[in-house]
Amino acid sequence: MPELSFKQILEAPDLVTELVDVPEWGKDAQVRIKVMSGDEQAAYERSMVKIKGTSQEADIANHYAKLLARCMCDNEGRRLFNDSQIDALGKKSFRALKRLHEAATKLNALDKSIEELAKNSNSIPPSDSASDSPTT
Repeated sequence: MPELSFKQILEAPDLVTELVDVPEWGKDAQVRIKVMSGDEQAAYERSMVKIKGTSQEADIANHYAKLLARCMCDNEGRRLFNDSQIDALGKKSFRALKRLHEAATKLNALDKSIEELAKNSNSIPPSDSASDSPTT
């Protein structure tokens, strides 16, 4: 099997989409969900953590809408909601948001649950902490 070139990798159509039925928003209503790019997924992960000094904590407020704002898109793959509209999206039907969130989670192969994120939230050791020093 031949190795892919730089150009072939960048041109590969890997950001697929799928339509999801959302009956809460109208008969035959559908919303397009997309696979996030690496940059979008990193921004999503950053949105889920608050850093305060040397500690971090999970920021799971409106976590369904945070993911969906990055995954709901038009036919061209452009986001339907920007970050400033996440709170408005979060006010929609939980049943609809849950259905879309499940589709986005599956399509994006997100294996870390929100519960894991909250459980693993802990202190970030400072760069000059004792844990960085060699043991003697």
